[in-house]
Amino acid sequence: MLDYVARGEVDAGVVYATDSAARSKEVEIVATAPESSHKPVVYPIAVVKGTRSEADAKAFISLVLSQEGQKILQKYGFKSSK
Repeated sequence: MLDYVARGEVDAGVVYATDSAARSKEVEIVATAPESSHKPVVYPIAVVKGTRSEADAKAFISLVLSQEGQKILQKYGFKSSK
């Protein structure tokens, strides 16, 4: 949906705030849904069972959950659930 709005192919769209923030020069936020109007958006993270890249997956998860990773996510509008 965000691409359609950014290209002007639709008049409006409903997208995540973090997505619209990433394209703030192309779209305008005209309304936001109150947090009480929906369940929290949760992004689970896990190693896929049987992966051939288990060490890389664990390293990625460690980075995401680290203080550095959390700062990067916060920079782009994500909130920690810790």
